[in-house]
Amino acid sequence: YMAHKYPKYETNTFKFINNCIISYPLLRYFLYIAGFCIMWICVYGFFDFYKPDAHKTKLEQLLFLVFGRPGFVIGMLMIVYPAFLGKARFAQVLLGNDIFTCLAKLTFAAYLFHPCVIGFYYGTMEQSI
Repeated sequence: YMAHKYPKYETNTFKFINNCIISYPLLRYFLYIAGFCIMWICVYGFFDFYKPDAHKTKLEQLLFLVFGRPGFVIGMLMIVYPAFLGKARFAQVLLGNDIFTCLAKLTFAAYLFHPCVIGFYYGTMEQSI
């Protein structure tokens, strides 16, 4: 009886994580807060590493390479994943707002148009780079 109601979680780990995120709102809130904290640390904690004259030790450079960008992606995933499951109501309301849809269209248009501007700028230079 118990084998049918409670499957082995070591074989269904992904389903178990999905069910935990869907079932427990406090876990989702923890994911949001932890994701924002990880992203904040990856952006502002490593801010000196983005400067060109940063003289850091090999250990500090290694920690930056290992945790900098992957940490930001993990933090973003912790925030976005509940939205993919349909449980992040505040993100759906915020990002589905008319202002954000208008901004999304404008930024996509700028993304498509900026190579033309850069090509025109460098194409009209009198002196080569």
